[in-house]
Amino acid sequence: MTREEMLKEVVFKINQLRNELIQKGFNVFPIREVKLSTRCTRRFGLCTYHRDNYGEIMEVTITISDICFHSTKNSLRDTILHELCHAMPNGQGHRAGFHNYARKVMRLYDNCHIDTYTTREENKKKNEYIKSIGRYREYKYKVTCNNCGHSYYYKNETKFVRQIRLGTRLTYRCGACKHKEFNLETL
Repeated sequence: MTREEMLKEVVFKINQLRNELIQKGFNVFPIREVKLSTRCTRRFGLCTYHRDNYGEIMEVTITISDICFHSTKNSLRDTILHELCHAMPNGQGHRAGFHNYARKVMRLYDNCHIDTYTTREENKKKNEYIKSIGRYREYKYKVTCNNCGHSYYYKNETKFVRQIRLGTRLTYRCGACKHKEFNLETL
């Protein structure tokens, strides 16, 4: 599938899903632009806000990574729905407003997974694809939640990795279970 075909499909799906959500009573900001990124390797999507002179959100730009086309069956749809949840009033960030929208949207679609982290299956397929096209950099750190066992991989020493290494007070929680105790492994 060429880049142009992927972009066409993303634009079609975003408009289709946005219209479905509007018909179901959701208030979704107008979309100024849809982009397809071939550079993103750590995230599947991004929602950027365009504000007026008074700071009010007027429109959004949604960027989708090409990795979605090479991951699980529903990852493109789920990523678009995730970004559309951000494109709703009070959907900025991953706070209560976003999570309320995500729960309501997940009830509307079969096998829908909208969260702030990717599943193990999605990560595995994403990493296989990135390796196959030569965009893969080896990870240096593996952080594992002591409660649920969910693992996070880092290529650089981020603030989170440094806090665990130094044993300082953590300002982060596990995306899967919200626990605050982690084990750090250098790869």
